Amino acid sequence: MIRVAVFNFKMLPTRAFDRFSLQIAISGMSNQTDDEEVHVGPDGTFRPTPQQAEDLQLQLDEVEQELHQAAKYGLYLVEKNEELWQTIERLHVEHETAQTEWKGEMKTVERHLYAAQQERDAWRLCVIPLSLRIPLSSRKCHAVEDEVFQLQQSLTAAAAAQITMQMHRRGSELRRSPSSDFVGSRSVILQSPPSLDIDLDVLKQAVDDKDAQLRQALAREVDKDAYIKRLQQTKRDTLDIIQQMKTAAAMDVDVRRSMEARHAALVDRLSAVQMKLDESQDALQTRLEEESRLRDRIEDLQAELRSQGDDVDAQTSAIQSMRHKCARLEKELQAVSELAEAASTSATATDAFDRLESFFNLTALGIILEHQHRIAQEQLLEGSSRQTIARWFREAVASEVPYHAWHAWLTQRITGKPRRRFFAKGADVSPSSSLAKAIADFFDKYRHDKKSPKRSLESANPTPPYS
Repeated sequence: MIRVAVFNFKMLPTRAFDRFSLQIAISGMSNQTDDEEVHVGPDGTFRPTPQQAEDLQLQLDEVEQELHQAAKYGLYLVEKNEELWQTIERLHVEHETAQTEWKGEMKTVERHLYAAQQERDAWRLCVIPLSLRIPLSSRKCHAVEDEVFQLQQSLTAAAAAQITMQMHRRGSELRRSPSSDFVGSRSVILQSPPSLDIDLDVLKQAVDDKDAQLRQALAREVDKDAYIKRLQQTKRDTLDIIQQMKTAAAMDVDVRRSMEARHAALVDRLSAVQMKLDESQDALQTRLEEESRLRDRIEDLQAELRSQGDDVDAQTSAIQSMRHKCARLEKELQAVSELAEAASTSATATDAFDRLESFFNLTALGIILEHQHRIAQEQLLEGSSRQTIARWFREAVASEVPYHAWHAWLTQRITGKPRRRFFAKGADVSPSSSLAKAIADFFDKYRHDKKSPKRSLESANPTPPYS
């Protein structure tokens, strides 16, 4: 076995590591066995065999790979550490900022609280009834005045009593003393008044002090009255401000109510418009369905005409004209549908008039097809022309013929006889009479569904489309 000494490979360069590792591996072979072979180079150094060199190279590659991985992992840890430190610093700054803001808010709250407490104390002092404080001050003033007056009276009485006592005492001494001491006693009496003057000065000083105290008390009362007046003025101003705030609040409430009412009105208008829009869409859908039904009827009639092939040779011109008229009616229906989609709700009267004209044309064509065997060829061609039918429609509108009497009126115009005479004779009805029946059914349904005055013929302003 080969034992390789372990060194700090990070301290060596790459090329020195490759060369020095082999020397370390050879120098660590102190306990190798006798069967191990060692190659001696030309320079006299010991070199391992090629097999040992390959093993050492593999070990060297593994160590280098581990070192590279350890270096990458170390760089990754360093980057993560830097990111963590940056995050910690940012959080620390945010914490300090939040703490500073919180302290500032606390100080602001404390100042507001202190100001509120002071204001509360001031208002508590102002709440004391003024009627109790004013009589108290007046009673104090009267008491001080009475005290000063009593003091003056007591001082005057004391001074008079003291002078009287001194005069009595001096008089008794003069009575007891001999006449030789009269001059000395007189001088003593004349010298005694200075003590009385001193007492009077003291009393005057006391009276002056009391007067000064009285003036100070009066000045304080005047200051109190002025302070009370200022408080009353402040109270009135505060009440005015409160009244103004109440007025502003009432105005805000009125404005808010008006805005709510306006909002409700707008919502109602929006709902009404939405309902009208829904009704218009429903009416448009119904109109489209009726038009599709009419197209189906026309197609059925065309198919029925195509199925009647017995009289094709004799009635080629009439059938061709009928087909042209049906195609024209289909185009007119398509134009009416396109105009109905593009027109607004104000064009309902025009649409109704166009529908009535189409119904009139279809009724006339149905009568012509029904009685085509009994009508002369010239009369048939004349009655099936567009100008003739348009002229009849204008006459019916001008004569105010009801729509339910149009069939009889057209029958009389086309055949020259009322319709009931044909049924009285028991004449056979052509299968094409189903067109008139279908048109009558459609118009009855249209009359029941559309009862608005705008859709009636009487309220419409008829304008003949054909000149």
